[in-house]
Amino acid sequence: MLATVAGLLLGGLLRLPALYCGFTSDDYPQLATLHGAFLLKRPAWDLFWFGPRTEAELQQLVDFGFDPWWTAAGHRLAMFRPLSSLLIAFDDAWFGHNAVLWHVHSFAWWALLVCAVGLLFVRLLPGPIAACATMLYALDGAHNTPLCWLANRGTLVSASFGVLALTLHLRFRLDRFRVGLWLSAGCWALSLAAGEYALSMLAYLVAYEWLGARDAPTARARALVPAAGLLVIYAGVRTLLGYGVAESSLYVSPDDSLRFLSQAATHVPVLAAELLLSVPALWWQGGPPQRNLLLQSELFTPAGWHRLPDWQSLHIALGALALLAGLGGLRWLRRSMADEAHTLRWLLTGSLLGLFVAASATPSARLLAAPALGVAALLAALMVRGLSSRGPRGTVTGIGAALGAGIVLVHAVGAAHAAYADTESLRERFQRSERAVLNAALPHAIEGVDVVVVSASDYATGANLPWVRLDHGLPLPRSYRLLSGARQAHEIKRVDAHSIELTILSNDVRGAFAGSPYRADGDALHAGQKFSLRGMRIEVLSVQDGNPQRLRFQFDRALEDPTLYFLFAYPDGLRRLTLPKVGERALLPMAALP
Repeated sequence: MLATVAGLLLGGLLRLPALYCGFTSDDYPQLATLHGAFLLKRPAWDLFWFGPRTEAELQQLVDFGFDPWWTAAGHRLAMFRPLSSLLIAFDDAWFGHNAVLWHVHSFAWWALLVCAVGLLFVRLLPGPIAACATMLYALDGAHNTPLCWLANRGTLVSASFGVLALTLHLRFRLDRFRVGLWLSAGCWALSLAAGEYALSMLAYLVAYEWLGARDAPTARARALVPAAGLLVIYAGVRTLLGYGVAESSLYVSPDDSLRFLSQAATHVPVLAAELLLSVPALWWQGGPPQRNLLLQSELFTPAGWHRLPDWQSLHIALGALALLAGLGGLRWLRRSMADEAHTLRWLLTGSLLGLFVAASATPSARLLAAPALGVAALLAALMVRGLSSRGPRGTVTGIGAALGAGIVLVHAVGAAHAAYADTESLRERFQRSERAVLNAALPHAIEGVDVVVVSASDYATGANLPWVRLDHGLPLPRSYRLLSGARQAHEIKRVDAHSIELTILSNDVRGAFAGSPYRADGDALHAGQKFSLRGMRIEVLSVQDGNPQRLRFQFDRALEDPTLYFLFAYPDGLRRLTLPKVGERALLPMAALP
């Protein structure tokens, strides 16, 4: 109990900046939906269906610019999270625009999650290990983003009910608490209603009945029936109502088995490196900042740099090393604590199975609230046993001391530092993005204006500007279109009074269009393809790796028309872009971050 209180106090104090993160990203279109001002109509329990339901809705989203022109025809991004949606609607009804109270609500779910985890660990592990595991879990980086980002609160809600469901199931199995089976089923239902994160928690249930329970296989199978039935109902309802993901690189549906397994082969090690070695999963896409500083130091020539192993290969190798180290640590523990090692084995198996579920999405620590559970128990056991291991003369062995001290340093001190640094960094970034949008050089009366952004460095300037403005009582433009998904420098050539050509100045445009949230990796674009929006036509002139490198945009009116407004993210903010004259070219640097 003391460890739970200490974890709540320390973890909560370190993450206080999260209270002042305000609204960001998906929060704004969800608020617009609740107030009936979004492009599409959705009920209060369905705020996570971000993509279109029909071709007509897709055209509506693309014409306005909420989805960019390269959005695939079969694009679908629909998450079945009715409970999480209703909690957002609850906040809007009771707290209005006071975002601090919304975040207090998120902290309440986080506190419930930590308390539930503390109860589970006390039930399964010896006192010192349970206390350390609870502290490690309370400080884990998996909670930082869900506390800062209101639309991601469902992670905490789903995990809370999942841990309670697992604890009640164990009471049924170990203490013969018969009501526990049905209470557990109710918690699993609520966990699934909060989001697909529940699937990572269900992995622990499977792991326990597979490796943890000691009775007959038939008894184990019967114990899984209620949860399995709920899972079948959940999958059936989700499929029947059309939920799921298609033509997006953000998530891969398990239905696409080959692509899912291919992605899991890389994402599981990346997520394992985050859990076991504290190597941030977000580095998977851009590499560590230290690597980029090394490149800028000019210690390597460009040719020499390209001969070095790429970061993603190294990241996978670190993750594989982390998994081997975890298994090695479990093997070491079996020599001195056989009973506890049996518990740790199924908990760690649940973590690994949960990682496979989380591997369906772009790697991020926010996916790890459930998988972190078993890893926290393992690390706590290694830390306690390492620091208390004795050599021949009764002294702490060097290897054990180094192991215990290393876990304290990396996973306790490091996580505590990250809890404050990450939440403070997110708070500053969210506020900078909002200021950049509100200070954009736009005319006050823009209801009849089509705003065109050449390229963007973040989601706020690329897609969310209208909804941030709307939330602050400012009018929507007629449309808000993004021309390029690439973040590199661009060259603009003025073709005629109505047309421009846009060239991306990079030999690597992977993921800019195909491989983006709006188009799957395998759905390549081809030279000669044409797209039509209201008032604008696009032609792909040349491609590289399935992504456009040169594009032509033709508008239905002269580019100097006052109802056509070009924006670009300069270092001093979103400012109006002056286009070159006919026949001339202009260079644009990489769009500046807010």
